[in-house]
Amino acid sequence: MKKTLLKVVPVIALGILPIGFGANIASASTHQNIQKGVVSKVETHPTLYKGIDSSNITYYHAVMDLQDYLNVAGYKTAVDGIFGSKTQNQVKAFQAAHNLKTDGIVGPKTWAALEANLK
Repeated sequence: MKKTLLKVVPVIALGILPIGFGANIASASTHQNIQKGVVSKVETHPTLYKGIDSSNITYYHAVMDLQDYLNVAGYKTAVDGIFGSKTQNQVKAFQAAHNLKTDGIVGPKTWAALEANLK
């Protein structure tokens, strides 16, 4: 029984491991590319706003991408994955400077303007 269990547990762990780490690795490379000013493809982004649930890994990485984009555009903010007051203030400043609705909500138009700054 012990030998069988030792064979089954690693197989199960290997089957689960790539799923948990795959999204993080892909997002980490996106994060690194943004810092370098390189974006290889157009990506869709969720709408973000102050207080969005950063415990959701998708939103956490999207907020980190947003914060990277803001930093590249000259609107300095910490890259911590949390959409708080400081990030919101920088989003509003960016929106105002780019003739966008200054609501602090990062939707398709704000994402497009941020991505245009990366090129």
